[in-house]
Amino acid sequence: MFRYIVKRLLISIPVLLGVSLVAFFLVQASGDPMAIYVSNPNISSEDLIRLEKTYGFDKPKAVQYFYWLRNTLKGDWGQSFLTHQDVFTMIGERLGNTLILMFTSLLVTLTISLLLGIYTATHQYSFSDYFVTGFSFFGYAMPTFWFGLMLIIIFAVKAREAGLPYLPAAGMYPIRGDRNFGQLLLHLVLPVTVLSLSSVAKYTRYLRSSMLEVISQDYVRTARAKGLSERVVLWRHAFKNAIIPLVTLVMLDIPFLFSGALITEQVFAWPGMGRMYWEHANWVDYPVLMGIILLVSSLVVVCNLIADISYALIDPRIRVDG
Repeated sequence: MFRYIVKRLLISIPVLLGVSLVAFFLVQASGDPMAIYVSNPNISSEDLIRLEKTYGFDKPKAVQYFYWLRNTLKGDWGQSFLTHQDVFTMIGERLGNTLILMFTSLLVTLTISLLLGIYTATHQYSFSDYFVTGFSFFGYAMPTFWFGLMLIIIFAVKAREAGLPYLPAAGMYPIRGDRNFGQLLLHLVLPVTVLSLSSVAKYTRYLRSSMLEVISQDYVRTARAKGLSERVVLWRHAFKNAIIPLVTLVMLDIPFLFSGALITEQVFAWPGMGRMYWEHANWVDYPVLMGIILLVSSLVVVCNLIADISYALIDPRIRVDG
């Protein structure tokens, strides 16, 4: 196991280098970062030339990339062109907010998906199965931004106008008042609902299909023939094998939740990494953009490794060393 982990980590090094190289040139090609200063009437042309030399924009793109890579390996992620803050500090300030939204959404998604997936698999072609299938198609087809806006209109705006209890529409805490755990939970309801909708639909369908395939296997029928209870057959024999494909899917989704659901954070003004990426992408603030891309790319590699190790823990017949 240890040799396997080390091998995977060593292989990830050239992968991350390749991702950073492609991302750097794509970000650079998306616009001119000096546009932040060009639009400022207080900055003269001489100031612009001096800034270009300070940031190294007068050098070829390849040289700029190697400078960025060298500094990043030293732990210096650079400074934002927009706020002039340290990129590592900026990401750290938003990281906690993103983790709160990510883990809450993931917990809600997995809880609902596991219950619905197992139930529909064991009640195939029933009314409940057709209803959940229809809900899944609804979740797939629903545009995130539209669904978020509809929730705000119904549960924040219209409910307040009607004098009913209403939910907050933006932010993590109220502008005025206590910043307590209860207020945080209220502010989480709408964005978590939007984030969970499509994931619940996807995970439920995957788990249902996987469970249907597993419960038709001979070893499941043998377990039933031995007189084991249906609960034991489902959870000890069927579920452990059916969940393996879902583990891969969840682990691949975590990095994108971690980076922040871009549209959801914009709609609900959630101060996370996705919203920060959007704000700085408008100004081609590539030190911030590259910092987030590098972090998410590293998380993709780690989550894939965790998924492979989890297979062996879920099913001892699987050996990652082989």
